[in-house]
Amino acid sequence: MQKHFRQALVAAAVVGAVASGISGTASAYVYGLSTLDVSGFVFAGSTNVTVNNYVFTLQNSATKTGDPSVLTNAACSGTPTTTTCGTPPGSGLGNVLDATVAAIPAGARGSENNFSFVGTGTTYASSDSVIYTAQLVDGVPSSEQQIAEANLLVNGQATGQAELQSTTNLTYNITVSGTGSFTLNFNADADMRAAILEALGGVYNSQSNINTSFTLTQTATGNTISWKPNGVLEPGTGCVSTIVGAVCVETADGGGFAQTSLNQNLSTGANPSDALFSYDAAIILHPYGISVTGLAPGTYSLGLNAVTSVNILRQAVVPEPVTLALVGVGLLGMGLSLRRRSNKA
Repeated sequence: MQKHFRQALVAAAVVGAVASGISGTASAYVYGLSTLDVSGFVFAGSTNVTVNNYVFTLQNSATKTGDPSVLTNAACSGTPTTTTCGTPPGSGLGNVLDATVAAIPAGARGSENNFSFVGTGTTYASSDSVIYTAQLVDGVPSSEQQIAEANLLVNGQATGQAELQSTTNLTYNITVSGTGSFTLNFNADADMRAAILEALGGVYNSQSNINTSFTLTQTATGNTISWKPNGVLEPGTGCVSTIVGAVCVETADGGGFAQTSLNQNLSTGANPSDALFSYDAAIILHPYGISVTGLAPGTYSLGLNAVTSVNILRQAVVPEPVTLALVGVGLLGMGLSLRRRSNKA
């Protein structure tokens, strides 16, 4: 009776250890997501402003422990009549600028320009971005999408980042007694998630970020007008100007809805936890805009920058499958040893 009990105990221990390891690996993850969708981006200046030229750049990156880093980028430039950004203005087709998806492993996002959420089913790191209308000439709308997403089912670290940058050079041809003006309006949807679900103890971290800024720089003085949409409409203080005589008024900042900031950081190290910011697979666009008046004659540069990024870490103390297998072999050996001793007795 005692011999059979020992054998049953060893067998149960082996099966239990292996089963618990498989179950823990299948259900545990550290996940991060940050994505931005912008449409109807329109710069509309007064009649005495000339857009001289513009430059757009995109950069995607992905890193994951144990794999080579992936970095892709794309750039183009143009004027109101000529461009290297895909199709020339006036064609009605838009000037597409597309940076190749950065994904580890390759194909983790499914396809190029797939901005749906991959989720927590596999281990990967990724980012992607595209400008569907890469131009910022007077009154012509622009649109873009970008995403950073990563998930870990095994120990390690993973990051993803997509960044858009743009510079547009303007000249205000104004008489001494006159001033220039412009409006900047667009619609945007930002979604973010930082989530941890682990069965046992360990060290974990998930951080998601989105940062969006607009800066108008006066060439002669270096003074600026700066705006970082934060989801709170502040007509008097939401946009800051150090350009003498210029006034910037925030006209829309998310439409008054909760969780519409385009400058937000999510971070969690708790287990389990799920931090959400405007998290919805559907694209729900909200309005943003500023109005600038009182610009003196001269040249200016309008800079745009948008970054979506994730950084996740998983250091689980749960034995990996190989370790569990070795433990199982050891327990099995102990069982055989006890059996031999019992037979000799």
